[in-house]
Amino acid sequence: MTNNIVHDVLVGSRLFNLHDENSDYDYQQIIVLPINYYLGIESYETSYQIQNHNHNRNLDIKVMEVRKWVSLATENKPSSLDALAILGFGDFRLRDFMSLLYFHTHQNLFEKEQKRLLHQETFGASFLKNFTHTLLRLEQAEYLLREEYLKMDFSRHRNLFGDIRSGKYSKEELNEMLRESHSAFHSAYISSNLPKYPNKEKINQKLTEFLLDNLT
Repeated sequence: MTNNIVHDVLVGSRLFNLHDENSDYDYQQIIVLPINYYLGIESYETSYQIQNHNHNRNLDIKVMEVRKWVSLATENKPSSLDALAILGFGDFRLRDFMSLLYFHTHQNLFEKEQKRLLHQETFGASFLKNFTHTLLRLEQAEYLLREEYLKMDFSRHRNLFGDIRSGKYSKEELNEMLRESHSAFHSAYISSNLPKYPNKEKINQKLTEFLLDNLT
């Protein structure tokens, strides 16, 4: 099976300027599958991971079929818009997808983290890594709702996130960080001028034209 890679973008810690010399190289690839997937009865994987680890660098590539990606982006799922962080592709632009749905999907992220924190007494490396990721996503959502752009440079949090992951902070301190982050995020939602939903008709038209131009 030959896939047409239509977008390939660096994501993860290197996109957010939070990496060190040992960090993986994380990429998101968006692909158009062979025409049989769209017009025939053949079945293909619409998303999968590729991992390649060697002494030079570790590659972790998330591959997603373009219609699946557009569906997630239209729902404003966390991380789904990272592919548009630097440049659009085709005629897709970040503004096509920005909406108040971004609040609701990230509110769900906050509530899950709050519940995890409530029931956790000891904090392992995995828990603390996920916690810093939630703080990052909430701040990113705050900027999108308030400033209408996707913030990607979180280098000013490098030391803070490092201290969190090393276990420097108590449960009460972590809870206060989460509460403050959510408060700023919620205030941005209250004053946001973004539409309630993305314009699905416009997105669907762009997707149709994009597929017609890229099917092989």
